Amino acid sequence: VSVMDDKSLITVPQTVVSTIIGKQGERIIGIENDTGAKVRIRSNQDTHNHSEEVKVELIGNEEQRRDAQRLIEEIVENFSVMGGVSIISVPRTLVSLIIGKRGECIKGITNNSGA
Repeated sequence: VSVMDDKSLITVPQTVVSTIIGKQGERIIGIENDTGAKVRIRSNQDTHNHSEEVKVELIGNEEQRRDAQRLIEEIVENFSVMGGVSIISVPRTLVSLIIGKRGECIKGITNNSGA
């Protein structure tokens, strides 16, 4: 963690960024509302770094930054405990299309994604 007056930088795995942000930004907005800190996720394009980690900037007083960091670390820990599982919701009407005839589509998705 690097600290600059009212800013802190933490690093999180790239794979957990979408979980930190949440659906339509809901989770990151919740973190900001709960802690009073501003949370800014720096894109790897901004840093010219295509690593597996992303920097997250926390802006606020020391307590706000500490609380936001704690919540983000909990998300990262829970994500790791789940083994990197991502859950997405799809309309019931599309489930059969995703599975496909004899499971061919879902098997193709699994094979192509490595999941």
